[in-house]
Amino acid sequence: MANGIPKAGTHLLMRCLSLLPEMKETGLQVNGYKMTVNQINKTMRWVRGGSFLWGHLPFDTAVAELLHSLDMKHILIIRDPRDVVVSHFNYVTYKYVPHHLHKYYRALGNDFERLMASIKGVDARFSRTDQGLPNISQRFKSFLKWKDHSCLIVRFENLVGDSGGGKSSLQFQEINRIVEWMGMDLDDESVHRIGQQIYNRKSNTFRKGTVGDWRNHFTEAHKDAFKELAGDLLIELEYEVDCNW
Repeated sequence: MANGIPKAGTHLLMRCLSLLPEMKETGLQVNGYKMTVNQINKTMRWVRGGSFLWGHLPFDTAVAELLHSLDMKHILIIRDPRDVVVSHFNYVTYKYVPHHLHKYYRALGNDFERLMASIKGVDARFSRTDQGLPNISQRFKSFLKWKDHSCLIVRFENLVGDSGGGKSSLQFQEINRIVEWMGMDLDDESVHRIGQQIYNRKSNTFRKGTVGDWRNHFTEAHKDAFKELAGDLLIELEYEVDCNW
């Protein structure tokens, strides 16, 4: 199960898994925001050994029990929450018209307001469905609960490599962590070869896929709002040591 907080790099993780020997993507997706546990159950049962599905699954006790009963390996990718909100507002506004908040984001006056909405969240009454958008801290914390339930957590910044502004040494280590979690045994040459192929600009959700792009978008107002809501989250995730950024 390739799981990810929306806009945290789920497709980067999928790309890595698809490059592992004898691993195939099923094309199946599960979404905890849109599907019932029963629907998730039925979808997951189609997955066989040597294949994977992907999705956005906030922690849910019933889903955790399902993953355990299916003996399914679970990997969650996270990313600097500041880069997540930048990627989110761009995706909702300019890339994915069917998104339930697309019209709301387009109606906002400018990208300043759109980025602020992705930080602070959006009330459900502004959605074309009954689904709003929790603030960035709430979104992350609903996924981080997986860490106590047999889940490997990987970082976008480590997996993306040189092409995305990361480091090849960290990418090598992160791929090896995934390989070990999957119970595989790959030599260094194979791991390096996978790393050279991970960064995929052809993904439908790709925008920049780089580390630290938030610095090109955050104003002091965005920083203040983010620190108030999720300053502690950045420290917990070790993206910052304090709120002096």
